[in-house]
Amino acid sequence: MKNKEIHLDFTPLLDVTLIILFYFILFSNIGAKSAAEVQQMRDEAQTLSDEAQERLKALDAADSDKAQVALALEEYGRGGNINLVYGFAESGGWRLDVKRGDETLRTMSGLDDITAGVLEVLEQEGYTEESYLLMTLTYDSTEYLINARYRIEDMIESVNEKYKGHVFVSEVNTHKEETNNESEEES
Repeated sequence: MKNKEIHLDFTPLLDVTLIILFYFILFSNIGAKSAAEVQQMRDEAQTLSDEAQERLKALDAADSDKAQVALALEEYGRGGNINLVYGFAESGGWRLDVKRGDETLRTMSGLDDITAGVLEVLEQEGYTEESYLLMTLTYDSTEYLINARYRIEDMIESVNEKYKGHVFVSEVNTHKEETNNESEEES
């Protein structure tokens, strides 16, 4: 018998081994990156979810406030809102009348604490801290004393703080300026 020489070629075996080794080296880091990315995505998703919940709560609050605003507008439309009428008292000095429609709820003058007085009237009229107030401040600028104006502004600011920013004040100046034509006619 003839002796046949056996030749073993390991090249394909090495090729397959290196390919498998490269495969594991390349894709072993992908799992670690994915875990970090997944955690980051979860954090971002949680942040977005929290923001969405806050916006939903704000929308729900706005929906519940719609009824309060509608009631305040209806009250204002029929003249049942609170009116602050500022002017001179017959005895001299200024006075502030707190009215609802034609009914005078309280009259205050120079030495009275108008902030406490107005807050007391609002409480007696059934307004709560959640109520919306549409008020009118009426005055004649020819008789508008500057120190009383500051007291009135302080009172409105205090009312606005108590009622959580639900206060809207419309100012009406009743002073009518004379025109040149009217002055010429009188001459």
